[in-house]
Amino acid sequence: MRSKLLALFACALASCGGEPKWVGQYTSAGTWDLGGPLANGRTVGDSVADLLVEQVISLVGVPSLVEDDVAKILDGAVRPAVKAVVDPNAPQELAPGGSIHDVLAMSLTQVKVESELQLETSYLPGSMKGVETFGSLELAHEGKTYRFDAKELSELGVVVNAEWKGQEKDGDVLEVDAHGIEIQFGELVKRLADALVDAAGQTRLKNEVKAAVSCEQIVARVAADGQGLAISVADWSKTISNDELHSACDQAVPMIEEQVLGLFKRDSTLEVGGKASFSAASGELTSLDGFGGVVAVAPRPIAPRLAVQFTAKRTGPLPAR
Repeated sequence: MRSKLLALFACALASCGGEPKWVGQYTSAGTWDLGGPLANGRTVGDSVADLLVEQVISLVGVPSLVEDDVAKILDGAVRPAVKAVVDPNAPQELAPGGSIHDVLAMSLTQVKVESELQLETSYLPGSMKGVETFGSLELAHEGKTYRFDAKELSELGVVVNAEWKGQEKDGDVLEVDAHGIEIQFGELVKRLADALVDAAGQTRLKNEVKAAVSCEQIVARVAADGQGLAISVADWSKTISNDELHSACDQAVPMIEEQVLGLFKRDSTLEVGGKASFSAASGELTSLDGFGGVVAVAPRPIAPRLAVQFTAKRTGPLPAR
């Protein structure tokens, strides 16, 4: 019996029934909606709140096991206070409905991406692995196309290869694990911002965003009773004092000057994953609803979402080894 089980396991690893039909090389074309940081009514205050939550977590030394839960609690306590202080004084061009905000938001929702994809079976039965190699990324603004090839993508901080891992579900669906794509989101926004406002204008906007932040007023709203902010998650608890909240805010404010338009860190990355279906008849792998992830402008549990749609056409088998 033991030998029979070992034989079955070895057969599974060796794909005795033949390789899955989805194994092979693909050429992929798709559209990424990266407008999340400017969508759903997000404002300058939201960007400042993202930064403040990160700084508080860093300052008080939150254990990694509870970091996501703490981020959510901090977000609920900090965001309304920050928005109430910052948004009435923030530059109107960067507010929803503002000239710069709306152009950026529209352009970022339709980012065209081309790539090459190689998929193969992994070690365990039903598992998948692969490599996606990005070839180009394209945005449009006022009829003008901004296209970045592989060399220019590397200048934007894109790691040309992204690793795929996942599982086969029901034979024709692949569940792709969330994986990082090292595109510098802020640098991408910067390319569009340069077409909208000159360097002096960008500096002015950053200064106006900084001026809209009053740490004293924010802390007073977050800790209205003057006793700080008490957080308890599982076996970890902490009362973040008014001084600690003020210190985190003081550390966040200078960072605004380093951000694109005062809003976006240059090194924010992306994380994507989800389900895709394979059609043996057409040889196509197509993303299903929900394929996407986050734009990491904030801690992951509070980061804005991104959506991905793609169709990858199978072009042939994997190269011989």
